Amino acid sequence: MAAAAQAADPVSPAAPGREPPLIEQQRPPILDLSIPPERRADLSSCGEASSAWLDEVAQTCWPVLQAAQRYTLAEFAAYEAINARRKERADASALKSEALERFEALFEAVGEPRWPLQKFLLIKTLAEEALLHEAFGDYPRALRANARLIALAERATDDRGAMEFRLAAAYQRHCEYLLALSRRQEARAVHAKALALLDTPYGYKNAWFVSKVNSLMALDAIAEGETDAALAIVDPYLARARAMEEGMRLGLSRHIDLKLYLLARQGQAGAVLALLDERLARERHSQCIRSDRFFPYVLAPLRDDPEVAAKLSAIACSARDLARMDEIAANGLLDPDGKVLLPPERSR
Repeated sequence: MAAAAQAADPVSPAAPGREPPLIEQQRPPILDLSIPPERRADLSSCGEASSAWLDEVAQTCWPVLQAAQRYTLAEFAAYEAINARRKERADASALKSEALERFEALFEAVGEPRWPLQKFLLIKTLAEEALLHEAFGDYPRALRANARLIALAERATDDRGAMEFRLAAAYQRHCEYLLALSRRQEARAVHAKALALLDTPYGYKNAWFVSKVNSLMALDAIAEGETDAALAIVDPYLARARAMEEGMRLGLSRHIDLKLYLLARQGQAGAVLALLDERLARERHSQCIRSDRFFPYVLAPLRDDPEVAAKLSAIACSARDLARMDEIAANGLLDPDGKVLLPPERSR
């Protein structure tokens, strides 16, 4: 079946449905590529593993071109469905079904991937499918698609740096889905896999997503009142981030902020002041950072401590900043959607 599908033109009417309308506005050039039938048996360029060469390989490798064209159509269809969902259009569910048909058609066409770039496109397809389900609030199906992605990427040996980057993003999403389904222990097991990606030769590439999943898990532990567990999540990341080269310490300030909050809630003013000095030494300016969602508000539990108050005054925290700390201590720190990021202070 897969062999028959690969013999067909990938943009023929055999592909599910119509072309997504958005393609008319920004038609990707890859959709108009073709390889003459007499040259399609030449597979000499198909072994390229680096995803950076996808467009070039697609010009000479027929199996990769087919997969890339089908993926492009499916990606546009998924975006159209997600956009319809956001606008609460009546056709959103039908568009989602069409996108899923395209994803499945791609998997049927490729079958068991023979070439590294085919596998790369299947991994991207599963990432798009997970995001599509997520946009519709279907976390169980998003989780299943993401699990297939992880299984495929974990087995991949080609272009390992790119695969690890994809894995880091997938681990982050997986933890989000598991937490949404209240499967906390499973999320912590996946988080451990994500953290290990900082210790590989490509760790600096993975740090952005690992930082995000690490802070996600720390915030979840904080929300559950598990201070020790939260510290056990924050501290290993801090140790790794501090050991990275300057400019690659992604998430270091955010994790310092989380630890500041945990220490402040424990009343450890001395440790807070030392850690605060480290944070301020990293900043390019000394002003109170009003654009940051967490800082200086993580210090709310110690807002009345004289030394902490003096430090905040020294970095130009305003009366408004300090007044907001009183509000946060009473009500917690909320995100723009009203979700509690840091819980309110316990009775003093």
